[in-house]
Amino acid sequence: MAKRAIVGKSGVTPCKHDLLNKLLGREVGTLKANKLGVLDYLIVDLTAGDGVPYTGKTFRKGCSPGIILHHAEYLATKTYVQANVLLLEKQEATYLELVANIKGEQPDFKGYVSLDVFCRDSKTWDFYQNLTDAAFLYNDPNHIEDWCLTPAMLATAPKFTTSLSTLGCNVGGMKRLDLDKRELWFDRINMVTGSIVQPWHDACLLSVGGADQWAYLVTAPTKWRDQITSDCLAAASKMEGREADPQIAWFKQDPAAFLALQQYLFLTKAENAQL
Repeated sequence: MAKRAIVGKSGVTPCKHDLLNKLLGREVGTLKANKLGVLDYLIVDLTAGDGVPYTGKTFRKGCSPGIILHHAEYLATKTYVQANVLLLEKQEATYLELVANIKGEQPDFKGYVSLDVFCRDSKTWDFYQNLTDAAFLYNDPNHIEDWCLTPAMLATAPKFTTSLSTLGCNVGGMKRLDLDKRELWFDRINMVTGSIVQPWHDACLLSVGGADQWAYLVTAPTKWRDQITSDCLAAASKMEGREADPQIAWFKQDPAAFLALQQYLFLTKAENAQL
């Protein structure tokens, strides 16, 4: 039997870290010009984990808290925008590891940057607790039950909110779940596209081409479609053990393709044949 990958440290990790890095880099670059007049920018890691870098990587490049802090620090040193980082981790043991690993890596508070780390289930958090002008949400659950984006959270999000979410995140493969569990992924996507996707936004669904059919959902300004498509393809190329070409569909640009990709990801071949 093949050895099961450690949760959060699988072959798909370089892919999601690269995508997170690219998305945040573009947002921070835009805020440097700050034509929207943003005063406060909040980056929320809803599933922060232990802060242990991926094999061979540094803290700033090998884990989501480090990648997020890197971009927040850059923004704080280059602009007058207040960059706020919020790291949430619900497992106490994992949270304590995160606190230990982040020591010595905290931002330079001489700039406009703050860092808060809490042991908390992020499903109990909403934006009323951190009022801000613009935000980025990173949602990387281990299982569908750990999905962190809630109606209350999304309803209170500022209009300049973007996001990156992991889909199909179940060790051993999505198709091992019962149909009623897999159907919940359609509801999760509808929740996002029906709330924080503003008239000037779109949602990108990326299937990275792995055997377990991992996928990602990105929400971002429509004008960034081409760049994000390129980012997605570049990130997918970094996935270890990829068995198929990545697939990409945009919610507003091609609704039929977007739905078809969901069905490919979340339904079995037999279930798709019955549609």
